[in-house]
Amino acid sequence: MAGASTLAALSLGASALGTAAGAASAYAQARQQQKSAAFQSAQAEQNARIAEMNAEIERENASRAERSGHEEAQSIRRQAAQVIGRQRAASGASGLDVDAGSLLELQADTAGQAEADAVAAYQKGLDQAYAYRINALNMENQSAAAQAASKMHASQGRKYGQGALIGAASTALAGASSLIDGAAAWDKKLAGQWFGTNSGNGNGG
Repeated sequence: MAGASTLAALSLGASALGTAAGAASAYAQARQQQKSAAFQSAQAEQNARIAEMNAEIERENASRAERSGHEEAQSIRRQAAQVIGRQRAASGASGLDVDAGSLLELQADTAGQAEADAVAAYQKGLDQAYAYRINALNMENQSAAAQAASKMHASQGRKYGQGALIGAASTALAGASSLIDGAAAWDKKLAGQWFGTNSGNGNGG
Protein backbone atom coordinates (compact mmCIF):
# COMPACT_ATOMS: atom_id res chain seq x y z
CA MET A 1 0.00 0.00 0.00
CA ALA A 2 2.75 2.41 0.97
CA GLY A 3 4.62 1.63 -2.26
CA ALA A 4 1.56 2.24 -4.33
CA SER A 5 0.90 5.54 -2.59
CA THR A 6 4.47 6.64 -3.19
CA LEU A 7 4.25 5.66 -6.85
CA ALA A 8 1.00 7.59 -7.19
CA ALA A 9 2.54 10.66 -5.61
CA LEU A 10 5.57 10.48 -7.90
CA SER A 11 3.39 10.05 -10.94
CA LEU A 12 1.17 12.98 -10.07
CA GLY A 13 4.22 15.10 -9.24
CA ALA A 14 5.81 14.31 -12.61
CA SER A 15 2.56 15.19 -14.31
CA ALA A 16 2.40 18.51 -12.46
CA LEU A 17 5.97 19.33 -13.46
CA GLY A 18 5.20 18.47 -17.07
CA THR A 19 2.15 20.71 -17.01
CA ALA A 20 4.12 23.60 -15.54
CA ALA A 21 6.93 23.14 -18.06
CA GLY A 22 4.45 23.03 -20.94
CA ALA A 23 2.70 26.17 -19.77
CA ALA A 24 6.00 28.00 -19.30
CA SER A 25 7.22 26.94 -22.75
CA ALA A 26 4.01 28.03 -24.45
CA TYR A 27 4.06 31.36 -22.62
CA ALA A 28 7.73 32.00 -23.48
CA GLN A 29 7.14 31.18 -27.14
CA ALA A 30 4.16 33.50 -27.38
CA ARG A 31 6.04 36.28 -25.60
CA GLN A 32 8.93 35.89 -28.04
CA GLN A 33 6.51 36.15 -30.94
CA GLN A 34 5.02 39.25 -29.34
CA LYS A 35 8.45 40.87 -29.01
CA SER A 36 9.29 39.99 -32.61
CA ALA A 37 6.03 41.52 -33.83
CA ALA A 38 6.66 44.67 -31.76
CA PHE A 39 10.13 45.01 -33.26
CA GLN A 40 8.78 44.58 -36.79
CA SER A 41 6.07 47.13 -36.06
CA ALA A 42 8.61 49.67 -34.82
CA GLN A 43 10.88 49.01 -37.81
CA ALA A 44 8.00 49.49 -40.24
CA GLU A 45 6.99 52.72 -38.48
CA GLN A 46 10.53 54.01 -38.81
CA ASN A 47 10.55 53.11 -42.50
CA ALA A 48 7.28 55.01 -42.90
CA ARG A 49 8.78 58.12 -41.32
CA ILE A 50 11.88 57.91 -43.48
CA ALA A 51 9.80 57.49 -46.64
CA GLU A 52 7.63 60.49 -45.70
CA MET A 53 10.72 62.62 -45.06
CA ASN A 54 12.12 61.59 -48.44
CA ALA A 55 8.79 62.48 -50.04
CA GLU A 56 8.95 65.95 -48.46
CA ILE A 57 12.49 66.39 -49.79
CA GLU A 58 11.34 65.45 -53.28
CA ARG A 59 8.45 67.93 -53.07
CA GLU A 60 10.89 70.66 -52.07
CA ASN A 61 13.16 69.66 -54.95
CA ALA A 62 10.20 69.98 -57.30
CA SER A 63 9.45 73.51 -56.09
CA ARG A 64 13.09 74.51 -56.45
CA ALA A 65 13.26 73.07 -59.95
CA GLU A 66 10.22 75.10 -61.00
CA ARG A 67 11.67 78.28 -59.52
CA SER A 68 15.02 77.61 -61.10
CA GLY A 69 13.47 77.10 -64.53
CA HIS A 70 11.43 80.29 -64.22
CA GLU A 71 14.41 82.33 -63.01
CA GLU A 72 16.61 80.96 -65.80
CA ALA A 73 14.02 81.87 -68.41
CA GLN A 74 13.75 85.40 -67.02
CA SER A 75 17.53 85.75 -66.99
CA ILE A 76 17.75 84.72 -70.66
CA ARG A 77 15.12 87.28 -71.61
CA ARG A 78 16.91 90.06 -69.69
CA GLN A 79 20.21 89.22 -71.33
CA ALA A 80 18.56 89.25 -74.78
CA ALA A 81 17.04 92.64 -74.07
CA GLN A 82 20.48 93.97 -73.12
CA VAL A 83 22.00 92.59 -76.33
CA ILE A 84 19.25 94.15 -78.45
CA GLY A 85 19.74 97.43 -76.60
CA ARG A 86 23.44 97.42 -77.43
CA GLN A 87 22.69 96.55 -81.05
CA ARG A 88 20.29 99.46 -81.38
CA ALA A 89 22.65 101.85 -79.65
CA ALA A 90 25.58 100.94 -81.88
CA SER A 91 23.52 101.12 -85.05
CA GLY A 92 21.89 104.37 -84.00
CA ALA A 93 25.28 105.94 -83.27
CA SER A 94 26.28 105.08 -86.84
CA GLY A 95 23.23 106.88 -88.17
CA LEU A 96 21.49 103.72 -89.31
CA ASP A 97 17.75 103.09 -89.08
CA VAL A 98 17.43 100.49 -86.36
CA ASP A 99 13.72 99.88 -87.01
CA ALA A 100 14.00 98.73 -90.61
CA GLY A 101 15.80 96.35 -92.87
CA SER A 102 18.52 93.98 -91.75
CA LEU A 103 18.99 95.69 -88.39
CA LEU A 104 15.38 95.05 -87.47
CA GLU A 105 15.72 91.45 -88.62
CA LEU A 106 18.84 91.06 -86.48
CA GLN A 107 16.96 92.28 -83.42
CA ALA A 108 14.05 89.95 -84.20
CA ASP A 109 16.41 86.98 -84.59
CA THR A 110 18.09 87.80 -81.27
CA ALA A 111 14.75 88.10 -79.49
CA GLY A 112 13.39 84.94 -81.12
CA GLN A 113 16.41 82.84 -80.18
CA ALA A 114 16.37 84.18 -76.65
CA GLU A 115 12.69 83.35 -76.25
CA ALA A 116 13.27 79.81 -77.53
CA ASP A 117 16.09 79.39 -74.99
CA ALA A 118 13.91 80.84 -72.22
CA VAL A 119 11.05 78.47 -72.99
CA ALA A 120 13.47 75.52 -73.08
CA ALA A 121 14.90 76.51 -69.67
CA TYR A 122 11.43 76.87 -68.19
CA GLN A 123 10.33 73.52 -69.63
CA LYS A 124 13.43 71.86 -68.24
CA GLY A 125 12.47 73.11 -64.79
CA LEU A 126 8.94 71.76 -65.23
CA ASP A 127 10.25 68.36 -66.35
CA GLN A 128 12.57 68.14 -63.36
CA ALA A 129 9.76 69.17 -61.04
CA TYR A 130 7.50 66.48 -62.52
CA ALA A 131 10.17 63.82 -61.96
CA TYR A 132 10.62 64.95 -58.35
CA ARG A 133 6.87 64.82 -57.75
CA ILE A 134 6.69 61.30 -59.16
CA ASN A 135 9.44 60.32 -56.71
CA ALA A 136 7.52 62.01 -53.90
CA LEU A 137 4.39 60.07 -54.81
CA ASN A 138 6.33 56.80 -54.78
CA MET A 139 7.76 57.69 -51.38
CA GLU A 140 4.29 58.49 -50.06
CA ASN A 141 3.07 55.10 -51.27
CA GLN A 142 6.02 53.44 -49.53
CA SER A 143 5.22 55.35 -46.35
CA ALA A 144 1.56 54.28 -46.49
CA ALA A 145 2.56 50.65 -47.05
CA ALA A 146 5.03 50.79 -44.15
CA GLN A 147 2.39 52.31 -41.87
CA ALA A 148 -0.03 49.54 -42.81
CA ALA A 149 2.65 46.95 -42.08
CA SER A 150 3.38 48.59 -38.73
CA LYS A 151 -0.28 48.42 -37.73
CA MET A 152 -0.50 44.79 -38.86
CA HIS A 153 2.55 43.78 -36.80
CA ALA A 154 1.24 45.73 -33.82
CA SER A 155 -2.07 43.87 -34.08
CA GLN A 156 -0.24 40.56 -34.30
CA GLY A 157 1.79 41.52 -31.23
CA ARG A 158 -1.36 42.18 -29.23
CA LYS A 159 -2.79 38.83 -30.34
CA TYR A 160 0.43 37.05 -29.36
CA GLY A 161 0.32 38.75 -25.95
CA GLN A 162 -3.25 37.68 -25.38
CA GLY A 163 -2.45 34.22 -26.72
CA ALA A 164 0.43 33.90 -24.28
CA LEU A 165 -1.87 34.41 -21.32
CA ILE A 166 -4.72 32.35 -22.72
CA GLY A 167 -2.41 29.52 -23.78
CA ALA A 168 -0.68 29.37 -20.43
CA ALA A 169 -3.99 29.43 -18.60
CA SER A 170 -5.44 26.73 -20.86
CA THR A 171 -2.40 24.53 -20.39
CA ALA A 172 -2.55 25.02 -16.63
CA LEU A 173 -6.27 24.25 -16.51
CA ALA A 174 -5.84 21.17 -18.67
CA GLY A 175 -2.98 20.02 -16.46
CA ALA A 176 -4.98 20.66 -13.30
CA SER A 177 -7.90 18.70 -14.71
CA SER A 178 -5.57 15.86 -15.60
CA LEU A 179 -4.06 15.91 -12.11
CA ILE A 180 -7.50 15.81 -10.51
CA ASP A 181 -8.56 12.93 -12.72
CA GLY A 182 -5.31 11.11 -12.00
CA ALA A 183 -5.60 11.61 -8.27
CA ALA A 184 -9.19 10.40 -8.32
CA ALA A 185 -8.20 7.31 -10.29
CA TRP A 186 -5.38 6.50 -7.85
CA ASP A 187 -7.67 7.03 -4.87
CA LYS A 188 -10.20 4.69 -6.39
CA LYS A 189 -7.56 2.10 -7.15
CA LEU A 190 -6.05 2.32 -3.70
CA ALA A 191 -9.49 2.11 -2.09
CA GLY A 192 -10.25 -1.04 -4.07
CA GLN A 193 -6.98 -2.60 -3.00
CA TRP A 194 -7.65 -1.71 0.63
CA PHE A 195 -11.13 -3.18 0.62
CA GLY A 196 -9.90 -6.29 -1.17
CA THR A 197 -7.14 -6.82 1.35
CA ASN A 198 -9.40 -6.31 4.40
CA SER A 199 -12.07 -8.55 2.92
CA GLY A 200 -9.52 -11.30 2.40
CA ASN A 201 -8.28 -10.96 5.97
CA GLY A 202 -11.81 -11.18 7.37
CA ASN A 203 -12.59 -14.34 5.45
CA GLY A 204 -9.40 -15.94 6.61
CA GLY A 205 -10.22 -15.29 10.31
